[in-house]
Amino acid sequence: MSYGKWKRKIKKQELLKFKRIREEKKKKLLSFYSKVRKCRGENKLNFDIDDLIKVFSNKGIFNFNYLIHLDSLKSIFTFGILSRKRVNRVGFTTRDISKDIYQQYRQIAFSKFFPDENIYDYVPMYISSHTPMIHPIISPAKKYYAVLKIDIFLLYNLENKLINKVKISNTSINRRNIDSSFRIATLVDILSELDDFLEWDLFNDNTHFLDYKKGQYKSAEILVPKSIAPHYILEVCPKCTELDLKNKYAFSEKIFSKINYENNDFDFINEEYPEIDVTTDETDFDFESFNGYNEEFGEEDELDEWDNKFNNFK
Repeated sequence: MSYGKWKRKIKKQELLKFKRIREEKKKKLLSFYSKVRKCRGENKLNFDIDDLIKVFSNKGIFNFNYLIHLDSLKSIFTFGILSRKRVNRVGFTTRDISKDIYQQYRQIAFSKFFPDENIYDYVPMYISSHTPMIHPIISPAKKYYAVLKIDIFLLYNLENKLINKVKISNTSINRRNIDSSFRIATLVDILSELDDFLEWDLFNDNTHFLDYKKGQYKSAEILVPKSIAPHYILEVCPKCTELDLKNKYAFSEKIFSKINYENNDFDFINEEYPEIDVTTDETDFDFESFNGYNEEFGEEDELDEWDNKFNNFK
């Protein structure tokens, strides 16, 4: 084959690849906006949330993330994802994956911005995948966990009084120290500044950041009042294999149909350490913050103790 023919063949292959990628993207967007039109037609709210949905979708965010232990999955598909207060009121047992002390930190941080409300009235979700809270679960000892992918279109079907109560934070709310950069706001009130409110370039990347602040910004949350219905669960992304899961749990076919065993939600790439100039003993790496990183997110023992009775509601 002559060089000219070879070059034309390569160019044709590149064009076909580009066309295929473009068609796949077009198909995805058509499906997405078809869903937008359907929801818009059903939406009876005074608040038009099309612009809100577009801000997230244009940044590649089509779902939120909710971390669970698989022991809770059956209850979630029966009752939905409930706020901590509702779980307490209903009285069914679920497996909590955080310590009481961190829940107290959350309420203190939340009350700085909304002193008349309680964070336990909300269902918290991460906007990004691969947050520092999920990273400790890559330990082989911590097996039966899953990330639930929650459809962003749940915002369309919230009642008017509820959509106006949805909150968003620009960093993790699991924090003891509150600095001036930390914010929690009502989502509809900051729509015009949402582009600048979040560190979008950190989201949906499976890098585990050694930089403490990056980890905080990556852990921004969205808080939905009361509960989330089970039909908004797009996927269940477990850490364990299909064989392990089926050997331990007898879920319904409806639940099994939602499980994606090919997920990468527990696959992390560690950020490289910054280079250290040994001649001057200087570095830009903040070792003090990094040492606090494990303690803050509990990489040693955050998930080793369980509080199934929810005794700390306020």
